[in-house]
Amino acid sequence: MKYLKFHSRLIALLLFLVPAVKAQSPSIKDTLELFQIGPLLKSMPSLDSLRATKNDSAKIDLPQAINAKKEEFPMNASGFFFRGMSLGQYGNNSLNGGLRLQIAGKISDNTQIMGVITDESLPIQPEGSTADLNELDRVFINVLNPQFSLKAGDIETGENNNSLNLYNRKIIGLESDIQINKGSIKSIFGQSKGTFHRLEIKGQDGNQGPYYLKSKEGRTNVVIIAGSERVWLNGKALKRGDDLDYIIDYSRGELIFMPNNLIFFDSDIDIEYQYQELNYSSNYFETGIKKQSTANSQFEIKYVTENQNINTSFISDDQKKAFKTTDQIMIEGSYLDSLGEYILVDSIFHYSPGNDSDTKRFSVVFSPSPSGEYIRKISPQERIYYDYIGNEPFEGTKYSPGQSITAPKGHSVLQVDSNYKFGDNSFLKIESIFSQNRTNLYKRSNPSKHGSAVNIRFNKDKVTLGDIDFTFDLSHKMNSQNYQSLGRDRRVDFNETWDYEVKNSNKLSISKFGTKIKTSSTNIDFDLYNMNTDLEKRSRFQTSIDHKSKYIKNGSLTINRIKHKNFFNQVSSHIAFLNRTINPFIGIKHEMREKDYKFNDFTYGVSLLSKNQFMSIGFGERIDWIFNVENSELIEDKNFRFVQLDYRSTSSSSWNREFMFRSKNPKSVSKDSLSFESAKIAVNYFNSKSPLRFDFILNAQSSITEFRSLVYDSLGAGRGIFRYDPILNEYIRDENGAFVANNILLGGLEKSFNATSISRAIINFKKSKYKKLHHIKYRLSINGDYIGSDKDPVRSIVNRSAKTFRFKHRNEIIIDRARRSIRSRFWLESNINFNGMDLRGWTDKRSKTYVMENQIPIKKDYYIVYDLNFHSFLTKTNKNLQFSRNTEGIYHEFGIKRSLSKKIQLTVKTVYYQDETLFDITSKSVSAYGLKADAVKFFGDNGRIDCSVDFFSANGYPGMPPEALKGISINETLRASFAASAMLDRSMSINLSLSFINDDRYKNFLQMNGELRAYF
Repeated sequence: MKYLKFHSRLIALLLFLVPAVKAQSPSIKDTLELFQIGPLLKSMPSLDSLRATKNDSAKIDLPQAINAKKEEFPMNASGFFFRGMSLGQYGNNSLNGGLRLQIAGKISDNTQIMGVITDESLPIQPEGSTADLNELDRVFINVLNPQFSLKAGDIETGENNNSLNLYNRKIIGLESDIQINKGSIKSIFGQSKGTFHRLEIKGQDGNQGPYYLKSKEGRTNVVIIAGSERVWLNGKALKRGDDLDYIIDYSRGELIFMPNNLIFFDSDIDIEYQYQELNYSSNYFETGIKKQSTANSQFEIKYVTENQNINTSFISDDQKKAFKTTDQIMIEGSYLDSLGEYILVDSIFHYSPGNDSDTKRFSVVFSPSPSGEYIRKISPQERIYYDYIGNEPFEGTKYSPGQSITAPKGHSVLQVDSNYKFGDNSFLKIESIFSQNRTNLYKRSNPSKHGSAVNIRFNKDKVTLGDIDFTFDLSHKMNSQNYQSLGRDRRVDFNETWDYEVKNSNKLSISKFGTKIKTSSTNIDFDLYNMNTDLEKRSRFQTSIDHKSKYIKNGSLTINRIKHKNFFNQVSSHIAFLNRTINPFIGIKHEMREKDYKFNDFTYGVSLLSKNQFMSIGFGERIDWIFNVENSELIEDKNFRFVQLDYRSTSSSSWNREFMFRSKNPKSVSKDSLSFESAKIAVNYFNSKSPLRFDFILNAQSSITEFRSLVYDSLGAGRGIFRYDPILNEYIRDENGAFVANNILLGGLEKSFNATSISRAIINFKKSKYKKLHHIKYRLSINGDYIGSDKDPVRSIVNRSAKTFRFKHRNEIIIDRARRSIRSRFWLESNINFNGMDLRGWTDKRSKTYVMENQIPIKKDYYIVYDLNFHSFLTKTNKNLQFSRNTEGIYHEFGIKRSLSKKIQLTVKTVYYQDETLFDITSKSVSAYGLKADAVKFFGDNGRIDCSVDFFSANGYPGMPPEALKGISINETLRASFAASAMLDRSMSINLSLSFINDDRYKNFLQMNGELRAYF
């Protein structure tokens, strides 16, 4: 701890000394210079209070600092800060603010500084569907000098050179790197962004995902630190991207594999990642020295410690005292709450939402527990609750009131690496490491487990005999019991290549002798291994051959054999023939464990490559056998056939086409044999000179899926995006609502067909040769997605077997005669939204809308505006306590718009809405009339004020369908809004907004927001 304090003070001192490098000059005048950054300081008046005058009695000759010629270093700085406020009468009040600064430049001849600083909170996780992430919250300051470097903020660190301690971390902290004579001293300290975890799972036939990433305690729905994941499939590192190997949902902790890699029941999936810990944050400290001691030797000493924070506010003082005697405690999960949804009867919590003030009510927190006596259910109002089942058998997850938490843990490692060179081609590398795991940082005795590991490797490189080069490799690796690295201490595919599962606590040693033979066309590796553990010994032989020649474009063969009580054998080979446009290929995979299982995988095909086209087609078959104990022989268990097709083309006519198909089908259908099919079609056309732009993408996949259902949770009025209508027994989207929606997994896997499509076409006649059509633009969009057991979506909707089906079709024509200020827009839109994943039943919502919007000038600065809307909404359902409904009608909005000196715009509309509603078996007519007024005032380019007032008088009824009358409430509705934004000068702006609603749903609902923002 003393060293840590000393080190932090040393780094802080270095940070302050960096700007001082410039000031330490023999000239006195430099100490009076102004260090200017940004336009604000440059615009300030000169500080001349130290200038001597003729009548000054002091008669001191002071240097004329302001006018003196000096050496300037360029520095660019820009950014902003803001402070905001939100007020409302329902308690939804908040204050917010932030700072963001970007700087880059030089602070001395040899020192540069660059970085981004912010204190904004950005909880939004980036999408994990692209190879490169745009990390919005990346913050750092970097100072660079030939003698040192300093970095503060977001830091990525880890170890990639020591094979006994391979790990990566994303932290927030400070990093220093000081150059010394033929070496460097590096130190990092800060806080880890998340807790590191490594997960090894087996795949499922026909299931490309999602596969769920978990916490160390087995909890799902964890939030993954963006970009921290590393994924391997059968030992091969994968790349993130929807056009590559996998995509990931960081906010839910879900991993989905793309069809490029088909998943089998025995696929080995390895994932490393950091996730957000609920209870503890982790403090990270690393320091080390690397130095070249002689011309032929180099060493590195590195110490790393990672401890969970014992001063967390999550743990009370009483709980901290309890942790001094135990490693695990139970937090009480219930407390008295007049608004609670549970009552206590005979020591059992019963879900009973209501407002009965005479009964003691409780709020209860439930946590997963193997010995729990409660299960999770969904109420008729689609809210999660927990029901008592006692000791009844239940296959799903059980829950108990309260939460079990463990004491904070710590982990430290000290590693020493050295490299020696003998002659020109001989190398010796020694890796050694010591680890310490502390299971309870609160205990004074601080029980810990110690371990160590060492790896010694000698390499003799390039011994030449004629045209053949030889390389020899000797190594011995061993680790003690209880040794544990910060990440991995072995290859990702160690368990698969050794056919053995090694636990971290196992004692292990491995010896290796290897040689490599290299010619102009062939590389051959021979490796012999011996492994000793506490329980047994194993020997392993592996050889790899890579070859290229006139008739073989590239070829590879790998054989891996293991001898122990059961023989294990792996063979993998791939050969592509001919160095021409057409390349036939074959591939073979074989794996066998004696008296257990065997599989053979054979593929063949051909690929064609030309200047603008690529095509590859392949076929394959895989047969699995399992060992029959009764007959002492292998019997066939599964037989799959494969087809894969890839096609890509580009043309000079601006058309791009892509097609991909994957198929895995059982040769003989059985209940345990699952098929998988996937296809992708993409067509794109874009030419900057052409009036047409076209995009079409279709993805279809047949696999097994775990379905979800929506549930709702209340946050309070004005804090959600849904409101609950007790008459309709339905949650309706409302920007001022009290509820938010969450997805929950329903459990169990079902075979399904998934399809998504996106189509878009735009015709801009302004680019055509028909001048009379230059004012017209046409847009078409068709989007859809479907999940169901039937590959025919229409049939699936008719028989109500679809899980989900969404379809949107829109045609739009825009007429814009700019010279005459005539603007018209006509659009037709139809929607289908079928949801069959709700536990209470299915819902089918459909709508059609025909809209015409017009702005026609009648004289200078006066325009007629008229909007006409024909529509129909149909909702069908089989849910209990809900009824089917239908709404059809017409909306009119007619008014006058006036522009005053191009600085003021006034719009006044009269509105009339009329709908015919059919609710259950009751038909009613509803109508509304009203007035809408809007005024916009522009202040040049520096600001604007926008005011609007809407008043409606509706002839509706309680339980009126939410689609009727544009969603306004029954009876009278008054809505008003005010928004203003202004640049006070070139470096400061203010934004204000005020909204008011008074109707049957919200009585005098008022919300105010304000923000002050400064730029520099």
